[in-house]
Amino acid sequence: MFSAMSRLGIPIQIEAGIYGMKSCRPITGIEIQAVARELARGPRETRLRNIALWYLMLKSGLRISEALTLKVGDVWSGHAVRRHFQVRGAGTKGTECGATLPLHPSAARVLRTYLRREDPTPHPSAPLFPSERNGAPLTRNGAWRFLRKAIDSAGLEGQTGWQSTRKSYCLRLYQILGYDLEATRIGMRHANLGSTAAYLHTDRARVEAAIVAA
Repeated sequence: MFSAMSRLGIPIQIEAGIYGMKSCRPITGIEIQAVARELARGPRETRLRNIALWYLMLKSGLRISEALTLKVGDVWSGHAVRRHFQVRGAGTKGTECGATLPLHPSAARVLRTYLRREDPTPHPSAPLFPSERNGAPLTRNGAWRFLRKAIDSAGLEGQTGWQSTRKSYCLRLYQILGYDLEATRIGMRHANLGSTAAYLHTDRARVEAAIVAA
């Protein structure tokens, strides 16, 4: 349906859902720090969990659904943070199912602080990001509520949400890899280049710089 609408020249607008996922834009380094400051001002019982989820998403390019299925044992050996962790993929259209990923040092430091503050350390099979209400895995709705509050308090403009972390990661990866689209696709675990290209449509500054320099 969407491809037919596009061929007819009909603009396609996808509204943001309850979880703030659709049509999100990437966020800047200043915005990332602003949101982190607001998360640090959150409730004492959840602030470390929320900050750990925020930085893990930013530094791994995970989908929020993937992050919320992680167990403590996926990232914690019992005495240290693991160097690699396993992601359980849902195998949705256009994506690869499951992967073993390296854990970025920045995310590892935040996770280490988060898990060492827990006494006793949660069981390896326990959710890495549990709900404060019942200890079950945090839901997407619950994750969206605390992020939306932090984003609003930080004064971010435009459509932002958890997908912003993945789009920002994709853009950074693309730049670090020398604008190699195929390598970026592999890093993003996309099944096709079209999915990756869709994440990069906001890299307008590079296009404008090239036009001026041409």
